[in-house]
Amino acid sequence: MMRELNKLLLCGLIPVLLIFTACEEPTENIDDTREPIAIFLASEVDTLLLLVNNTYTLAVQGIFAETSENTVFNSGVLAEASYTYLITDTIAESINVSRPNWYSSNQSIATVSAGKITGRAAGMAEIWAVIGEIFSDTLVVVVSSPQLPPELILDPPPVQLVFQDSTTVSGRIPAELDVTLTVAGDTIEYNENGEFSTVVALVTGENDIRVVAINNANGLSTTKSKLIIFYQLDQAGITGYWEGETLTRPFSFNIIELFGVYVIDGTMTVDFTMLGGPLIVQDIIIAGQVNEDGTIDASLRQEWQGFTITGTLNGIFLDSGTAEGSYGVKIRKDGWPTASVSATWWAKRPPPSGSSANDIQHGNK
Repeated sequence: MMRELNKLLLCGLIPVLLIFTACEEPTENIDDTREPIAIFLASEVDTLLLLVNNTYTLAVQGIFAETSENTVFNSGVLAEASYTYLITDTIAESINVSRPNWYSSNQSIATVSAGKITGRAAGMAEIWAVIGEIFSDTLVVVVSSPQLPPELILDPPPVQLVFQDSTTVSGRIPAELDVTLTVAGDTIEYNENGEFSTVVALVTGENDIRVVAINNANGLSTTKSKLIIFYQLDQAGITGYWEGETLTRPFSFNIIELFGVYVIDGTMTVDFTMLGGPLIVQDIIIAGQVNEDGTIDASLRQEWQGFTITGTLNGIFLDSGTAEGSYGVKIRKDGWPTASVSATWWAKRPPPSGSSANDIQHGNK
């Protein structure tokens, strides 16, 4: 998931660098004759579990652009004065792994050469690549030994509010070890990559879901927990005013119950001032609902000075006082290329006057 988010965020950066461009899916072309404007590591995970003396090979993707400059004379839509902007098709392409300089934050734990990571000793290190002055994102590598308890990673969030009597718990263990894995007391299977996912039944209120991984070679184990709070929508205390932030701009919304449906109504602001002009679109309408499983599903829309702004906003409740998610926005205008931006958001519900934070967290009214 985080890898996909990194790709979305990278695509979201392109309009900042190249005014009104569109990000496409990576191609398999390898062209080392051009300079990329951004690079990122191609991995399915943000945290890699690796045994001592084992290896893992990364790939690298680069954002490339063929550009042409055009002088645009504008009379009030984006800027009062003329400016230069770039029209281009922006694509992600593979980069030869021998081209970047590779770095490890702790070479006693993990080394890297031409994208090949080797575990050296138990511990944690970060891996990244550099081309010129362009840095990639980082990959966290956790190296473990077969003689130690197995590493165990649970997918976020660690605390979650849900509105149905079951949910999914997922994560990863080192694929090379012989491990017995239990979730909420039930033994479950994991795939060849060490990934697992299982549905657990919930009771009303707090559910402390314990996940245990036992190294069958030495009997050593690792235990981690995930707190899942199960309430009916009308018990959770989610209605009312919420305030939050996306990028560096605050936004807000209300959740109200209307004929048994929980409706979201609010506004947000998207700041595009780095696109070449003072383009700050305010009062983008948020309209949607909280689904029966507690997920937030809303649309974004605004008509502004000839531009049409559309998008989606999604999220989940971490507990009854906080929520987070992501949004994507497209801006269109006849005769203009389309701009796309994706980013994350968070929000909180301020405690009502006279109520304690504990009352809000546990849905008391």
